Amino acid sequence: MKQLLDRFERGSAVVGTCRWLRSSAKTADQEATHPRHEVSLRFGNRLDRLAFSFEWRVAALGLRRLVYKYDCRAVLAVFPDLPMVRAAIAVAEACRIPFLVHLHDTVEESLSGTPYERMAREVESAIFRRPWQALPLTGGLKEHYGRKYGTDFIELPHPYSEDLPVSFDPTPFAATACWSGNVYAINDRSFVRLFDACRMAGARFVVTSPMPKASFYRFVDGEFDVRFLARRSEYLEFLRRQAVHVVGLNWPDETSVHRDELATIFPTKMPEYLASGVPVLVHCPQEYYLARFIRERGCGLVVSDRDPGAIETVMQRLMRETGLRAELGRRALEVVRDRFCVTRVVSVLARHLDDVQRSLRGA
Repeated sequence: MKQLLDRFERGSAVVGTCRWLRSSAKTADQEATHPRHEVSLRFGNRLDRLAFSFEWRVAALGLRRLVYKYDCRAVLAVFPDLPMVRAAIAVAEACRIPFLVHLHDTVEESLSGTPYERMAREVESAIFRRPWQALPLTGGLKEHYGRKYGTDFIELPHPYSEDLPVSFDPTPFAATACWSGNVYAINDRSFVRLFDACRMAGARFVVTSPMPKASFYRFVDGEFDVRFLARRSEYLEFLRRQAVHVVGLNWPDETSVHRDELATIFPTKMPEYLASGVPVLVHCPQEYYLARFIRERGCGLVVSDRDPGAIETVMQRLMRETGLRAELGRRALEVVRDRFCVTRVVSVLARHLDDVQRSLRGA
């Protein structure tokens, strides 16, 4: 979201973003007719231990002061920060300004069976009271809520801000399979199968994550590398030097995570994987949105067989067939250019905010 707002079109609207960061309020452009302000709040550990139901009320107090101080015209909140979304809704309604929620996950489904299920249900009801208030991050979420509420929504994907390469060398630097991000209930079983397939292929398994290497030994036993690349430029360069990027999601019978949550997931770093020009291997059920996205656009290969041997066969193809690597890389760059380019995403948000403002003025 910060990437998106840093490029926000001048004069379109004032937007407050609610996120769990250090307290600050920053003016993006003092000379703009309607500057946007980034509003961030963070609770300390002691406050985090208090009852969950009080957190959003405390957040709302700080957010309301900032809305008045900067004369915000709209509030844009980011889910899955549930307390901040609840605070944003309360403040926006009290101040009689519109709120929008950028949905990175399902709301009710992602918190099903947790102590926060009731609040999630209430928050989802408030978000979808007016369809324009919801901005799904992915086409999977857009489809899910379209079926659930019988209406269409504006998809607002993660933007890719850097220039795309004009050309690239499809020859891999080394035989590596790169997994980016942490391992938990949505992907732990698939992670193990991808690791096993990589070992069968004689390739080096590489993980990019801020977590210590020891934390991954709970899932796999064998040699692998863990790299943490704090600088974005270093991370992007590292992605370009891999042979294959691997992405996995668990099957519904392998986890307690709600099926609709699994079926709508689209990794937030997928634009970076695709923009690297390196082939992407996706391992998940074929009906998941992630699998359909890759398959329909021809920008990677999907393996929906849970046999590590089947994954290894496809991994070998991606590492050895230069023509296939070149074609997948070309299509991947086209997808990033057409769908995730930051100028396109900014224009989608700006146009939607302008439409909302005009609609409210005419109401």
